[in-house]
Amino acid sequence: MKIAIIGWGSLIWNPADLPCREKADAWHKDGPHLKIEFSRVSNDSRLTLVIDPTHGVELPTLYATSTRTKLEDAVADLRQREGTVLRHIAYASEHANSAHDRAVREVIFAWQKSTDYDAAVWTAIPSNYEQQLNAEFSVEHATTYLKNLPQTVRAKALEYICKAPKQIETPLRKYLRSQGVVR
Repeated sequence: MKIAIIGWGSLIWNPADLPCREKADAWHKDGPHLKIEFSRVSNDSRLTLVIDPTHGVELPTLYATSTRTKLEDAVADLRQREGTVLRHIAYASEHANSAHDRAVREVIFAWQKSTDYDAAVWTAIPSNYEQQLNAEFSVEHATTYLKNLPQTVRAKALEYICKAPKQIETPLRKYLRSQGVVR
């Protein structure tokens, strides 16, 4: 079984020990188009990229090839790399699908059928912006949130936004770039 690992954030520049064939700077840039935005507040207060059907914009994701040949092994690898629970790792193949967002799964499965991959795995950690900050995500609110972080935390948060792959040009990133906050 040939398995694609789909990513759009830190997985690309920091795959850590994730068993994949491509190096960090060589992920393929023509992955499925998913609605992505910096709408998750991480444990260290950064805004991180997630699939966000409400506030995200459709962007081409990236992908690499897992060195694993069993879907459950690729799922376990990604779960370990992401430091999350199994329910936050999604997958799609002709024979097995996770119980995550059906629309996302259908987009990924359609993309996968146009390739020579038998399956795909991806991170399905949801947005938590509203729960963490008691406000609906918006570019304006997120900008204010970032501006009000302590300097060292803000520096790390902006570094994450800067390191995101160039093609992950979300509304927040575009705005921050237009304001000279990030490059």
